[in-house]
Amino acid sequence: MAAELAVYESLKEAGIPHYTGADSFVRNGAFATCGVNYTDLGAKTADLAYRAITEGMEGMDDYYLMDGGIITVNTETAEALGLDYSVYSDMGELVEVITTEE
Repeated sequence: MAAELAVYESLKEAGIPHYTGADSFVRNGAFATCGVNYTDLGAKTADLAYRAITEGMEGMDDYYLMDGGIITVNTETAEALGLDYSVYSDMGELVEVITTEE
């Protein structure tokens, strides 16, 4: 995340939209990311673990999917790149942030 502060200006100046793996990078200047609500993910994981412990693994799926649904966009970076990020609003919850350099 700290490295993002070292590269985001160069990428922005070069006109490159930088997509990352976490919203903290977006808060440090990257363009956008898509993620999950970790509270919901933790609750679902705990429920599955409880089922596995109390009922056994038989009848459980090999894997489970979690909705992503949270798209975080740095509005300052979007403006500098001339990008209309409103296209993401139909894909999930759109969270707008600015560069906080934390």
